[in-house]
Amino acid sequence: MLSSLLLLLSLICFSPTQELQVASATSLKDFYTKKVHVHVANGLSNNKTFVRVHCQSKDDDIGYHDLYIKQEIQWSFKMNWIDTTLFFCHFWWNNFDTSFDVFNASFGQANCGQDPNICYWLVKEDGFYFSGKEHPTPNDFSLVNNW
Repeated sequence: MLSSLLLLLSLICFSPTQELQVASATSLKDFYTKKVHVHVANGLSNNKTFVRVHCQSKDDDIGYHDLYIKQEIQWSFKMNWIDTTLFFCHFWWNNFDTSFDVFNASFGQANCGQDPNICYWLVKEDGFYFSGKEHPTPNDFSLVNNW
C-alpha cells in the first residue's frame, strides 16, 4: 500500500503537468505582449526626390533607408511587459529635418489598429499623416506632425 502511494506521488510530482504549466506561462506572456506592425511610406508627389528615414528603439536599429515615392519600410515587434516600448524615426527631405516617436505604448494603444496592430505613417510635403488601418485609403489618414 505504501509503495503504491509513493508511486502515485512520484507520478504526480514528475508528470508532464509541470511542462504544461511552463507552456501556459509562455502563452500568457504572448497574450500580454502584442505584436505591432509599423509602416513608414513616402507619399510625396515628386518621385525624383526621396525621404531619408532612420528608425530605432533602445534595443533595435531599423537602419537608414532612402524611400522614393510609394516605397515604404516596415517592421514588427512585441511590446514589452511594462508598456514602455518606443520607436522613433528621424526624417530628412530637401531642407527639412525632424524626428518624433512613431510608436510608444500610450499612442499605440489609443491609435494603432487592433488585430493586427497597425501603425501606418505617410510622409507628405506638408507633414506626417497617420492611420491605424491595415490597408488605409487616402481618407483614412490624418495629419499628426508637421515638418
